[in-house]
Amino acid sequence: AAEGLGDPLQCTACAAGTWSSERGATASDVCERCSAGTWSTVSGAGDAQTCIECSPGTWSGEAGASAQSACLPCRRGTWSSVSGAASEEVCSACDEGTYQPALGQANRSVCISCAPGNYSLRSG
Repeated sequence: AAEGLGDPLQCTACAAGTWSSERGATASDVCERCSAGTWSTVSGAGDAQTCIECSPGTWSGEAGASAQSACLPCRRGTWSSVSGAASEEVCSACDEGTYQPALGQANRSVCISCAPGNYSLRSG
């Protein structure tokens, strides 16, 4: 006798960091990865709206990320106001005469001017 599934729990969910809107899928290759610059902890997601953009000041080149920790901070001396960045190239250097000692900064205003009696010819 043929044996079929009798319970929806026997259907396998697409893994966290992926999604599929296809009904009646028969293979895991229908599970699309969240794009680089996004992440999702949701398994069995039915659309890409579960993919959350990396916050400003962070970026991720990894598609299919399943945790916010995949979003890496912009380096010291840089900042980015972009959400969902897929490359570290969005991180802009602080201007000459300024510095920034912290990671993951989201706007230029965090760049600190060199104190009187000090200078910097280098950006970042």
